[in-house]
Amino acid sequence: MMSTNEGGRGGDILLEISDLFSSYGSGDVLQGVSFEVAAGDAVGILGRNGVGKTTLMRTIVGLLKSTRGDIRFCGQAITHMQPEDRAISGFGYVPQGRMVFPYMSVEDNLRVGALERGNRADLIEEMFAQFPRLRERRRQRAGSLSGGEQEMLAIARALVGGPKVLLLDEPSEGVQPSIVDEIGELIVDLNKKGMTILLVEQNVELMRVGARRGYVMEKGRIVSNLSAGDLADDSTLRDALAL
Repeated sequence: MMSTNEGGRGGDILLEISDLFSSYGSGDVLQGVSFEVAAGDAVGILGRNGVGKTTLMRTIVGLLKSTRGDIRFCGQAITHMQPEDRAISGFGYVPQGRMVFPYMSVEDNLRVGALERGNRADLIEEMFAQFPRLRERRRQRAGSLSGGEQEMLAIARALVGGPKVLLLDEPSEGVQPSIVDEIGELIVDLNKKGMTILLVEQNVELMRVGARRGYVMEKGRIVSNLSAGDLADDSTLRDALAL
């Protein structure tokens, strides 16, 4: 059973999104998104499929260019920064669909994540201590892992880079319930240790556990804020995910 995220309050503003627009072609998917994430916070982005949540995550990490607006991280404007430079500055991104390197071993996937930190063996071993299941499969090709194990690997690959904020896009998608519970416990533990979390998720229970507050998206905009109390309320949370 997953435990509720009741970590301490966030600190100074770590990530600030202001009037952000972005698109894949004709017409903007994001239409003036603005919100803040404090250091040490755990924030959920909620809304039904197709409202722009993944577009938002991809724009924040630089995989999709914004057409208007600003992104600030640790007080620095990063709106025009390249994705690799954003990663070096402290973004850890776990994309929807995981995107592990299927023909590389579990260990080599982690080495890719650790490149900017000198590819140190101790960093890899830290991840294996955090994820014993991955240690058991360290020589196995990533593509042969179950969906849940691949999600663990994607999270570990992001963490081994030493991020300041961890962005998780639908970590429960295609994952067996027992591993969803493990992911929830991991998010809570990371946040209690000071990791800032930004979570996109359709799984009601995982959102309730992993986030301490949230923003609801509809048609590319933030339309409401959810407090910890709102996230604890079944009807409020389900309504937000059904918008």
